[in-house]
Amino acid sequence: MATDTCREARHKHGHDPIKPALSRDSTLTAVESPGSSSPHVPESDLPTPDDAEPSLNTAEASAIQPQQHGHSHIHYDRHNTEDTLVKNTTDEDEGENDEDDSSDDPPPEGGTRAWLVILGTFLVQTFVFAQTEYIFGVFAENYLRVFPGSSASQITLVGTIGSGITYLAGVGAGILSDRIGYRTTSLMGTLVMTCALIFASFATEVWHLYLTQGVLFGIGASMSYYPAMGAPSHWFEKRRGLVMGIQGCGTGVGGFVLAPVAQALLDRVGLSWTNRFFAGYCLVVCGISSFLIVERKRKKPTRTKNKQQQGSSSNVTYETEATAVANEEGIKKQDKHKCLHEISIKEIMKQSAFHMLLVSQMIISMVYLLPMYFMQTYSVYIGLTPQQGATIIAFFNASTCIGRLGVGYIGDRFSKDRALTISVYMLGISVLAIWTFAHSYAVLVCFAVVYGIAFAGMITLTPTKIADIYGPHRTASVLGVAWSVACPAMFLGTYAGSKILELSFPKTTYVPMIVFTGTGFLVSAVLYSLWLVLARRQKRRIQAAFSASPVVSP
Repeated sequence: MATDTCREARHKHGHDPIKPALSRDSTLTAVESPGSSSPHVPESDLPTPDDAEPSLNTAEASAIQPQQHGHSHIHYDRHNTEDTLVKNTTDEDEGENDEDDSSDDPPPEGGTRAWLVILGTFLVQTFVFAQTEYIFGVFAENYLRVFPGSSASQITLVGTIGSGITYLAGVGAGILSDRIGYRTTSLMGTLVMTCALIFASFATEVWHLYLTQGVLFGIGASMSYYPAMGAPSHWFEKRRGLVMGIQGCGTGVGGFVLAPVAQALLDRVGLSWTNRFFAGYCLVVCGISSFLIVERKRKKPTRTKNKQQQGSSSNVTYETEATAVANEEGIKKQDKHKCLHEISIKEIMKQSAFHMLLVSQMIISMVYLLPMYFMQTYSVYIGLTPQQGATIIAFFNASTCIGRLGVGYIGDRFSKDRALTISVYMLGISVLAIWTFAHSYAVLVCFAVVYGIAFAGMITLTPTKIADIYGPHRTASVLGVAWSVACPAMFLGTYAGSKILELSFPKTTYVPMIVFTGTGFLVSAVLYSLWLVLARRQKRRIQAAFSASPVVSP
C-alpha cells in the first residue's frame, strides 16, 4: 500500500516542461493511427483558421517539441491541451478547490487565519486540563477537608479519572474531529465540560466527583483537546515547534491565573459555587475559542469527463507530468514527506518505532501527574500554608509557559530530538535531585520552576515530533492511540504513588513516592531516545523505497 501511495505521489508531482505553452480548458489526446506505432493528432481536432492562435515564439515552440519515449512520438496540439494536465476538472470542482485552503499545499506559515487558530487553541488549553491536572492540587487539598473520611488515593482518583478519560477517549475524539471537523468537535466538548462541572457542584460523595469531574469532564476535555493539538500543524511547518509552544502556553497561563483564583473561591464561597464559576468560564472562553479552531481541507480528487478518453481503447490520454517524471531520476523532498505522511494509521501501528512510542508514553503516564497532585499537600506537609502551596502551583504553571516557548524555539532552531530527550531526562533529574531535598519554600519553588520547564518541553515537542514523523493529518490520530493505550498506566501509576505515600503512615514521608516518580521519568527518557532513533531509521527506509520505486503509468 505504501509503495502504491509513493508511486502516485511521484506521478502527481513531476515537473511540467510544457506547462507555460499550454492553454486552459482543453485536453491532451493522442490517437493511434492504424498501421502506425506512433500516435498522432487527427486533422479534425486541429484548429481552423478562424480559431487559430498566434504563432509560438522560439521558447514556446521548443517547450512543446515531441518527446521521445522509446520508439514512439507524441505530437502535441497547443489548442487541445490543458493548463493543468494532471486531472481534468469541471468548473464546479475548480471553483471549490480555489476557495478551499487545501492542506495538500504547503502550510501558509502565518496570516490572520492561521494566528486566529493559534489563539483559539491557546484559550482552549487554559482550561481543558485545569480541573484534572494543573490546578487539581488546590481542589485535592480542599477535598481532604470536605470529605474527611476519604484517603489520598481516593481523592487523587478524581483527577486521575478525568485525565485518564481525556486520553482514553482520544481515539474517538480524533476520528470524530476528522469526520465532522475540529470546530464542531471542540464546541461539543465545551458543552460537555460545562455540564460536568454544573453536576459536580451538587456532589455530596466522592464517587459523585468520579462521575462528573472525572468521567464526564474527561470526555468533554478530550473532544476539545485533540482538535486544539492537531490544528496548528495544518497551518505551520517550519515554526511548528514554536507555535505548539505558544498554544500550549495556555495551560501555563490558565494554571497561573486559575490556581490562586480557585483557592480564593474555595475559601470564600465553597466548593459548589467554585465549580459553577468554572463552568461559566468554560462555556464563555472555550465556547468562543472553539469557533476559531479550524483545519485546512484536503483537496478532493477530480474526475475526467471526456467519455472518449474513458471508453475508447484507441484513445490514450497522455499526462505531461507523467512523461516528465518518466524522464527524471530524482524526486522532490516534499514528495518524500507526503508519501511518508500518507501511510495509514493501521500501517503505522505495525511499526516498531510506534511500539516504542507506546511504551514510553505508558511509563511516563505512570508518574507525571504525581508532582502536580501532591505539590500542594507536600507544601502543607513541610509547614507551609495552603495559600503558599497555591502560589507554588502558580509558579509551576508560569514556568510551563517559559518551557513551551523556549524549548519549542530551541527545537525549531537546533534539534527537536535533542530538546525533547533532554526535557524528559530533566524531569527525572529535577524530581530526584531537587524535590527530594525541598524542605523550604524557596527550594520547592525552584523544583516547581525546573519541573515546569522540563514538563512543558516534553508535552510540547512530543506532538510536534509526531507531526514531523507521521504528518499533520495523523497527529490527532497517533496521539489519540498512544495516549489511549497509556491511560491504564496513568491509573496504575497514580494509584501506586498514592499507596506508597499511605504506607508511610503514621510517620509520613514522601521520599519513597518521590524516588518512584523520578525513576519512572528516567526510564521513559531512555525509551523516548529509542523511539526517536527507530523513527529516523523507519523514515529513511521509506524514503529510500520511495526513491527507488518505478513509475507506473495509470
